[in-house]
Amino acid sequence: HAINVGSEVDFVNGDGITYKGDYGYSTSGTFDVEEIIDANANEGVLYQIERHAKDGPFSYSLGVDPGKRYCITFKLAEIFWKADPDEWAERGWVYNGWKRVFDIWVEGEVAFSNVNTFEQAGALYKAHDLKYEYAATDSNLNIEFKNVIKKAKVNAILVEEIPSNTLGPTTNPTRIPSEMPTEMPTPTPTKAHIEVPTTSSPTHTPTKIPTVTPTTSPIRNPDRMSVIHAINVGSEVDFVNGDGITYKGDYGYSTSGTFDVEEIIDANANEGVLYQIERHAKDGPFSYSLGVDPGKRYCITFKLAEIFWKADPDEWAERGWVYNGWKRVFDIWVEGEVAFSNVNTFEQAGALYKAHDLKYEYAATDSNLNIEFKNVIKKAKVNAILVEEIPSNTLGPTTNPTRIPSEMPTEMPTPTPTKAHIEVPTTSSPTHTPTKIPTVTPTTSPIRNPDRMSVIHAINVGS
Repeated sequence: HAINVGSEVDFVNGDGITYKGDYGYSTSGTFDVEEIIDANANEGVLYQIERHAKDGPFSYSLGVDPGKRYCITFKLAEIFWKADPDEWAERGWVYNGWKRVFDIWVEGEVAFSNVNTFEQAGALYKAHDLKYEYAATDSNLNIEFKNVIKKAKVNAILVEEIPSNTLGPTTNPTRIPSEMPTEMPTPTPTKAHIEVPTTSSPTHTPTKIPTVTPTTSPIRNPDRMSVIHAINVGSEVDFVNGDGITYKGDYGYSTSGTFDVEEIIDANANEGVLYQIERHAKDGPFSYSLGVDPGKRYCITFKLAEIFWKADPDEWAERGWVYNGWKRVFDIWVEGEVAFSNVNTFEQAGALYKAHDLKYEYAATDSNLNIEFKNVIKKAKVNAILVEEIPSNTLGPTTNPTRIPSEMPTEMPTPTPTKAHIEVPTTSSPTHTPTKIPTVTPTTSPIRNPDRMSVIHAINVGS
């Protein structure tokens, strides 16, 4: 995770790490300044905005893998409270002696106590980073910021996985000595932490792009495939299916429209709600852009159900619609190649409001998975998308993958594939009404040092 805390936009630092717009936080406030921040790696913009406590502590909830160890970097700079009356006077503020002191808790334990960023950095608008290592025991990383004096805060968060081949004992990790001036008080740790001095760098103004939501779903079958993206297309809320996979609110899409129905969908694994809403083309094709790892292979599941266009005049009449012979046909492209052509979900599923899934395998050659939905007759659409990584120990040759035969009725036409695809029949299940929760944004940043740590969360706090 790499989180541009407090911001809605993404920011790429000098090391090539993409800090995604803020996600995963509880009720809190934000504050920003325009002053240049003294910081490393062209990261000044990360520190110009903060997320801070309101009436009580606030927290971040982030997905991790149990059994793995992580290094969490808390990026901090004091941009408001300070204890220098002369500098307050220079800014025209009435000095009242306030200073900000707070504690940072990780997984119910104090990671840093009595953090006073102004004193520890030695100046206002100067970055001061804290690092903390921990071993995950479950799939949720909970971080709390608790007030001591005034409002607890954070400017950005970076969570990196520590590869197993670099790990020592999981208890009593080594603390790396701080290089801060000795006269500056340091926070009190309870586990391994590292205080990182920073140097000046220019600021960077990020360009606003669509917020991307990460999937931290449990792995359904760790010996086969792990979930990378699970998208509740067209919806702002999350939905957990019968297999325990969390489909996150929609993200990564280009300009397009949505449509939803209340009818019960004939679908597997308590997934009916996923098919009740769709994203469809407007004046032309639309696409999804999702992060992946080059060199790995993925299975993409396109979850489809026809909930509007169909070719049955009697059913149109039953619903009080004027039948005009329309039907929906479209193509699905993956990485510039046709994955499925002439998709007609109504005919292929055999009914309206019936799920019909298509699966497609591909090998990633770069860090971006581009999926396009192109109109043939009427508006191309999709109801949900699942992207799973295929473990290397299950792979055969990367060319000419095997197509698994469809179990659809033989009289139904099937889409024309150009690579491996699987058509998955579905059966009925009850629908589920999801509860709206804050949208979470995934990080698909490049790994700075593949021999050491990979980025899990990097948050632009407050933005």
